[in-house]
Amino acid sequence: MTSIHQEYQLIYNTFNQLRHEIENDINNSKFPKTGKALLIFTDKIDEISKTLTPEITNFYTSQVLTRVIFEHYLVSDYLYTRSKLDLSDNVGQEYYKEYLCGEFFKRFSYSKQVDQIIDNNPEKKTQLEIIKESLPEFEDLTNAELQRIFEIKNSFYDLKKIGKYLIKSETEKYSIANFNKAKLDLIKRYSDLSSYVHGGPLAERDFMTLDIQKKEEIVKENVDWSKLASKLSKLNLLNLLTGEFGLKYLKVLKIFN
Repeated sequence: MTSIHQEYQLIYNTFNQLRHEIENDINNSKFPKTGKALLIFTDKIDEISKTLTPEITNFYTSQVLTRVIFEHYLVSDYLYTRSKLDLSDNVGQEYYKEYLCGEFFKRFSYSKQVDQIIDNNPEKKTQLEIIKESLPEFEDLTNAELQRIFEIKNSFYDLKKIGKYLIKSETEKYSIANFNKAKLDLIKRYSDLSSYVHGGPLAERDFMTLDIQKKEEIVKENVDWSKLASKLSKLNLLNLLTGEFGLKYLKVLKIFN
């Protein structure tokens, strides 16, 4: 039986060999924005994955990075699933427009609010007021438009909703028994690792009480999970392109079916 590490290496090498064709096909596809995002997500996931090593000294770091990889994978899977179900590039366009604007507005207004605290300025302003006063190009922005931007941003940011969406989208087409078990386990594990990212007491308890053998076991599992996320993110993109550029990608996908 082929191991996850062998499958990872195979899809990694094959994907890189096809990279130029994939980029061209994305640009000529019905999903240029979604395809671009999915491609870059494969790169981001791979870069994080390469830092995960099966060494006991990396236990806490391994847990944090695995949570980050899961988050990247779930957002990319949401992009893929929505584009496949909607048969449009809308989700990719939202990712690069409303999500980008929402992140910028949130970061900018938060920075300005911190500046007010540093300057001992007691005046309280809404996010909309801060944006319109500081960024004249958005002087016509309405509160309804801003809330719509934040709502779309949150659709990529709220991983609980994304997890539910992915499960619902699969179970509407298939029985729960046929839902990808690895994906379901990943969604569950994502939640379990939350404490490590946020510095919670559950993570501290594990960090202080788990024995070396158990930590080694978890770190090795995390390496496997990172390889699986890398593999699945690449297969998603190839699946998206198969509808328009079939044969060359079908040959690759059949290897993993």
